Amino acid sequence: MFMNLSTLVTIRSGNTFKNGIQPSSHPTHSVVQLRDVDRNDDILPINWDDLYWTELSPRFEEATLMHGDVIIVAKGQVKKAFYLDHVPFPTVVNQHFFVLKVKDNEVLQPEFLAHYLNSKNAQDWMSSNSNGSYQSIVSKKILSGISIPNIPIEHQKRITESINKAKHEIRIYRRSIIDYERKIESLIEV
Repeated sequence: MFMNLSTLVTIRSGNTFKNGIQPSSHPTHSVVQLRDVDRNDDILPINWDDLYWTELSPRFEEATLMHGDVIIVAKGQVKKAFYLDHVPFPTVVNQHFFVLKVKDNEVLQPEFLAHYLNSKNAQDWMSSNSNGSYQSIVSKKILSGISIPNIPIEHQKRITESINKAKHEIRIYRRSIIDYERKIESLIEV
């Protein structure tokens, strides 16, 4: 059995900066832009130290990211989702993202949601339902209609734990491969 995403989460578009992100002598928020996310790194996908800072009015307070939010890239071939287990300072996202807030953590685990949205099934569905002839863009309406499997919360937690463990091992193996490639290169260099 499946449920529509819109019944499980609130979906908010990222912030539009009509005149670009303006520098400020009194910055209040950092801004996550497409260039700030590493779509290949599931452990540290956002380089928090390199985010651009700007001054935002108090009306942006409700747009500030929170622990447990899921952000998803709205444009590009891969609509990568990121679970935010830690937001170190006041931060917003720009218009190239959606922010998903789970309505009930006893029904849907946010981290499981991010993993599911990154799955082949969800990515294929978003890809085939996205708009744009030059650049693939998923709309809020389309994203709202994605089906999420109705899985008991304890099972979601076990799935998430297994995925995280596997991704950690993959990261270790990738580092080992890079180290071996460097050793090979150093042997060849004269």
